[in-house]
Amino acid sequence: RWPPRSDAARCVLRSTLVELHAPARGCLQRAGYEAVLEYAERMERADPRWPLELHAEGLHNGLLRDSDRWHATFVSMCDRFGRLEDLLAFLDRRAPTSRAGALLALAQAYERRLDAALSP
Repeated sequence: RWPPRSDAARCVLRSTLVELHAPARGCLQRAGYEAVLEYAERMERADPRWPLELHAEGLHNGLLRDSDRWHATFVSMCDRFGRLEDLLAFLDRRAPTSRAGALLALAQAYERRLDAALSP
């Protein structure tokens, strides 16, 4: 029966929200390096699997060399780790003018839709 309605199915079907990556990068850029590095430090502490090159010290150097590439990498990894919504909420609190709140609402609406489609 489609769609499969279980927690396992939801984990498999929940993909990354690549459509939100470009606007999320814009939010990061508007929030500034300090906000990005603060969130990177949070991820270092929260998840031992967080990539070393995205730890605050290495990320800082990367952002100075090629900010577009490293913002993109950071957003992509946050999404892969299931933390894109958390990142957007953090940015909305830390830098309300970053427009992250509107993007967060969109991500949450997507998750609600997915939950409704996959709930038993």
